[in-house]
Amino acid sequence: MKYSNLETEVIKIINLLGLDSSLKSSSETAIRVAKMYMKVFSGVGVDTKTILQPLMKVSDEKFEKQLIIINSIPFFSMCEHHFLPFWGYVDICYIPKNWLVGFSKFTQLVNIISRKPQMLEKICEELSLAITESVEPIGLGIHIISKELCTSMLNFEETRQIVSTIKYQGELENNISFQKLFISKISTLT
Repeated sequence: MKYSNLETEVIKIINLLGLDSSLKSSSETAIRVAKMYMKVFSGVGVDTKTILQPLMKVSDEKFEKQLIIINSIPFFSMCEHHFLPFWGYVDICYIPKNWLVGFSKFTQLVNIISRKPQMLEKICEELSLAITESVEPIGLGIHIISKELCTSMLNFEETRQIVSTIKYQGELENNISFQKLFISKISTLT
């Protein structure tokens, strides 16, 4: 989609709201909104399969006993129900089997997956699927914590609400000591 197409539609929305899109103070609003949507939704249609590449081969079994934790990966997304922002942090842990991943690759993956209309639970599922398919870990844990403007702006009694989701797979589903370690390292929002 091109900026000009979006810009035209934003002008229509401005006018439908009864606002004057020709005012000097808002003369650039439509193009700014169009550019913002292009950036905020830049993850739409992006294939995540290659983001975690290249993988590093694990040649030593000692890695199979390690819990690797990458925490406090910031993200910003838009609620697919209201197109209002939500943001927070993602924490990922995994027990490698055959492959290791550079830590910055997880940040890139979170960025791509969150840059489209989303729900917290779907971000968690998409991260889980992408990591499982690429890295094939023995165990995986994902925690996401966020603040969502749709609950704050549309329901003023809920301005301090924080939403969180957590998912375990493989070895982490039943390993309480690894779960406790992961929980002790997860991000918080204030």
